Amino acid sequence: MSFLSGHSTEDSHLRTGIKAANTTLAAGTLWARPEGQRHYPSDVLVGYALGTFLSGFIYDSLMNLDSDESFSIIPLGDQASASYSIQF
Repeated sequence: MSFLSGHSTEDSHLRTGIKAANTTLAAGTLWARPEGQRHYPSDVLVGYALGTFLSGFIYDSLMNLDSDESFSIIPLGDQASASYSIQF
C-alpha cells in the first residue's frame, strides 16, 4: 500500500525520527532558558506560541492544502468587511 501512495515506510520512520528530535530539542530549550536565568518562563512560552503559529501558518500557505478554515477581507468603498469561517 505504501508503494501505491508514493511514500515508503522508510520515509515515514525518518519523519517520525526528525519530529521526535525536534520535539526533544524544543523541550530542552523550553526547560534550559528559564533554568539558566536567561529568560522568564513567560518569554519562553510566548516564543513557543509564536513559533507554533508562524510555522503552521507558513506550512499551510506554502503547501496549498485544502483547508476547513478561511479568512477574507472585502473592500466596500470607504469601508471593509472581514470574515473568518471554519467548516466542520
